[in-house]
Amino acid sequence: MAQVTVNKLDAARRQIDEAVRLLFENRDPVAIHTLAAAAFEILRDLCKKTDDSEVLRAFDEILRPGMEREFWGVFKSASNFFKHANRDPQGTMTYGEEANDILLFLCCALFLDLEQPFTHEMRVLVAWTALFYPQYVKGPLKDAIRLHVDVGRLHQMSRVERLEFGGQALDELRQLEGDGAGGM
Repeated sequence: MAQVTVNKLDAARRQIDEAVRLLFENRDPVAIHTLAAAAFEILRDLCKKTDDSEVLRAFDEILRPGMEREFWGVFKSASNFFKHANRDPQGTMTYGEEANDILLFLCCALFLDLEQPFTHEMRVLVAWTALFYPQYVKGPLKDAIRLHVDVGRLHQMSRVERLEFGGQALDELRQLEGDGAGGM
């Protein structure tokens, strides 16, 4: 049997990359969320160890003292539902798949906080998020991306078209720079 040796950071990177590819292929949102949530947990734990994460500091600054546990419980409710059946074996959940987009964006932000170079998948996901969720992104990234894309056309796209757009961008980046991880 073949064996795979990975460290925590590599595991998170692989989970993010696969989740991004699945996202842009418009595949199963539960599988995408499960991969993204697992990566997020690893990266969050690693960032806590460094005590130098801008993303985690931002959460600390906006969360009301004493409400952190409740917030993270709500934040992780879908991933917990998807991996546990001990409390509600007959339970159901309605889940907005767009939450995966933001969860993956947060994973990329934590990856960057750990001073790791972005892979092609991460680069495209971050740019794609800035295009389709401009209300969440500020600064040079948002401005630079908007200069190169017909923004009016973007807002008329369906979710499927948006995902196809991301997949095409990923394919183009891979052809331009090769299949290896590219630094940002």
